[in-house]
Amino acid sequence: IRHSIIGAGVHVGADAIVESSVLLSGAVVSERSHVVNCAVMGTVGHDATVTKCIIGIDGIVAAGATLVDARVSAPDRK
Repeated sequence: IRHSIIGAGVHVGADAIVESSVLLSGAVVSERSHVVNCAVMGTVGHDATVTKCIIGIDGIVAAGATLVDARVSAPDRK
């Protein structure tokens, strides 16, 4: 974790990289994921890479996904 702000109750998994980001209370950054220049309130799945993204409180980034300049809100509920 470098140059980032980490809120209470945040979980950062093993071998995850977090740089220049804000992780708000309750955020989850799973193992081996890479988060750069992001605001995260939701969940980043394992082995995902997110750059310049906003992950909302109910937002979920799928395992292995790569996102750039994206906004992820709540998943579609059917």
